[in-house]
Amino acid sequence: MEIAFRGIGAADLRGSTLADLLINVEADMEVRDGGEVLYAERLFPVAELARELKKWKGEAFPGDFAFESLSFGQAGAVTISQESRGWVVGSVFVPGKRSGPVSWGELLVGLDEFIANVRLGVESLGFDADAILGVRGGEVR
Repeated sequence: MEIAFRGIGAADLRGSTLADLLINVEADMEVRDGGEVLYAERLFPVAELARELKKWKGEAFPGDFAFESLSFGQAGAVTISQESRGWVVGSVFVPGKRSGPVSWGELLVGLDEFIANVRLGVESLGFDADAILGVRGGEVR
């Protein structure tokens, strides 16, 4: 399972609030399982997703995840759910297409890689990644 993106930018950014940054730091994103693209979206709010995933994976006993974005009218553009054989990733926008099950450890590797790549992208745009991703001193805010 991999969440990848390319072309990070903030072309539509008009304000300087956290909400402005979260919805306007965007990139073309794909959720992949092996070589198969499960979900792809142009100009996806990757900073907002990274922030929400960071909060979710830091919970003591995380339940299922459904990305609730300021940019989408429906929750679940990216979903993560636990099944008997492991964690699966998908999207409500592509019903029936989900990753194969992975362990919690494997899931964390993929999420941490995505979050780290978003951090680098946000910094390359000249923004404070800690402020945007909700992290100060290693703690989720």
